[in-house]
Amino acid sequence: MKNRYLNVILLFIFTIQITSFSYAQCSITNFTASWGSCDPSTNLFELSGTVTFVNQPTTGYLTITDCIGNADTLYPPFTSPSSFYLQLNSTGTQNCTITAVFTADTNCIGTLNNLDYPGTCFCNADVGTFNTNISGQSTTNYTLCYGDVIEITSNGDMIPPYEALSPPISDWYPSAEYRPGIGFAIYSCPPTISPQDDISSDPCLAGVFSLNNFRDSNSLGEPIIPAMNNTVYIVPITFYDTVEFIYSYTNVSSNCYSMGNPIAVQYLPEIIDSNAQENNIDSTYTVEIYGGLPQLNGSLFSAYNLIPTTAYFINNTTNHGGIIKIGGLLDGDVYSFSVSDSTGCELIINGGPYVGLPVGTSEMITNSDFTIYPNPTKDELTIEFLNTKENNLTLEIYTILGKKVLQKHVEISSSTSIFHLNLENEANGVYFLKIISKNSSLTKQILKN
Repeated sequence: MKNRYLNVILLFIFTIQITSFSYAQCSITNFTASWGSCDPSTNLFELSGTVTFVNQPTTGYLTITDCIGNADTLYPPFTSPSSFYLQLNSTGTQNCTITAVFTADTNCIGTLNNLDYPGTCFCNADVGTFNTNISGQSTTNYTLCYGDVIEITSNGDMIPPYEALSPPISDWYPSAEYRPGIGFAIYSCPPTISPQDDISSDPCLAGVFSLNNFRDSNSLGEPIIPAMNNTVYIVPITFYDTVEFIYSYTNVSSNCYSMGNPIAVQYLPEIIDSNAQENNIDSTYTVEIYGGLPQLNGSLFSAYNLIPTTAYFINNTTNHGGIIKIGGLLDGDVYSFSVSDSTGCELIINGGPYVGLPVGTSEMITNSDFTIYPNPTKDELTIEFLNTKENNLTLEIYTILGKKVLQKHVEISSSTSIFHLNLENEANGVYFLKIISKNSSLTKQILKN
């Protein structure tokens, strides 16, 4: 009886011990993770992966947690492998550890060590504001007369693109560094590519003109690149490395840079004069005018500030290649006048002393030789000669633009000294009466109203 009882007890203990030794422990056999894309609008990126395990518990949770507290929780029943997903703020955290653990068996744990999180993909770059100044003749914004200088300077409020460190730019381009600043790109037409697309694919982009500030002189009468109507577009852009001319570098798939508004700058040709001629028969001076805005768009030059006051404009407007003409010049006159286009670009014409025909005083027509009336007139102008020594004269009427509208040859005698010019069919306005003798001429202004 005693031996049978002892055998029963021993068998029971042995059975318990075998059950205890055969218990299988939970184990995480594989743990992987990979980065997804970053959303520039939210600065969030995806971290996803799988956890492979055996002998997992049937209760509790499987939690995946990173070094800054982001976590994903998986619920039973647990199936191996199980996928996890974290949405993280892109901060560039270095050497981060991610842990996977079953809460029902905290010894069943796996870790991923030394993970470097991507840097931010939110592009905070802002090129800032600028001050533009033109020195020279031009009175029109961003239009440069020949010799004018344009300067575009930053107001110092640029926000540079963020520094990307995972990996740093030197891993890709050994001589490059994070040296942010502003570059001024030059375009032959308005930009068609905007942030955060690749500006190098813009067909209008000609290159980078300068860094930090922009300054250029219209010393050529045209821009440094071919452009329609001599107009180029200057665009300030943030740069990641101003030494190596790298405008964007990130650790994500999108660019990071900021562009300012395009500044359309027009470079006008030099205004020049050519083929100047004095005429001592009719006391005139003519000159051809070229360049300026009229060369590009067909607009007109205007002439003004004529000296001496006894001279007058026969033609004071012209297009590119046309003439400006003055009359009323007297022997010995030093004359000058200005010519400009609509932007304020100006050329000053100087001439003289004017050489008239060598005539005797008694042979010249003077104001005392005749009288004109009525002036202003409505239709007919009367010229009465008093004591002129000349008998054969020519009377001519010109518009203010120098167009001859009437000509009449007269012969003065003792019985005929009063002559009439009919202006009935002419428009109201300012005209010039020119009285021409063999050796001299004299011009008077008249008004028809």
